[in-house]
Amino acid sequence: MADHQELMQQFHTVKLKLTFEYCECKGCEGKVRKQMKKVDGIYEKSLTIDKEQGVGTLIMSGRFDTDKLII
Repeated sequence: MADHQELMQQFHTVKLKLTFEYCECKGCEGKVRKQMKKVDGIYEKSLTIDKEQGVGTLIMSGRFDTDKLII
């Protein structure tokens, strides 16, 4: 099993589909963006939200511990 340092050395691209069913304001989007800033090693990220459909897509690339993405 890889230790923490080995996980940090691996390059990852992660795509997450998020549900924003009851999001009418920018509060939820702000919370997601704030959490993204807390993960060290991300060098490319994008967040798109379709409020009419109530879904969002978050894509992050970099060298980071994927376990830290669990919010």
